Amino acid sequence: ESTHRTERALVRSGMLLCAVGQKISIWKAERGELRPAGFHYAGFTASCAATLGNYALLGDACRGLQLVAWSKEKKCFEARSQRRDAASAFACEMTLDEADPNPANGLRVFLADAGRNLRIYSFSRQDAESRSGTVLLPRAAFHLGAVANHFLRRRPGGWGSVPEPTQ
Repeated sequence: ESTHRTERALVRSGMLLCAVGQKISIWKAERGELRPAGFHYAGFTASCAATLGNYALLGDACRGLQLVAWSKEKKCFEARSQRRDAASAFACEMTLDEADPNPANGLRVFLADAGRNLRIYSFSRQDAESRSGTVLLPRAAFHLGAVANHFLRRRPGGWGSVPEPTQ
């Protein structure tokens, strides 16, 4: 069932993020076994999940996005930012905009929604509109004309890039 499907993503520190319904679990690999390390109740049915470093982005099956961060000390997720007026999330992803002069403003969030749109948001603690980072700021929206159900994150110049012309 699409509202209860499991979405998984790896976190760099050898942890596994698993979203099933409203419960977001994080597991750690120890001695060849997965052991529970913590959990978070999202307050909505997670339809997609993405990770970047200690951040996790959770998409709602009905509406909204939630950005949380894993706290190693507290062994739990802490809410960072959200966007409640976003449409049903089919796919979500995050990237860092390394060209942004302020690293705190460089987190970009991508959402493919049920309306066949691609929406781009940013996470900023300095922008007054973001209420100290508690609200994801809309940056762009594109109508794709087709449903997107997955994003693929890759570095520019990585595999599949166009070779430089030779003289």
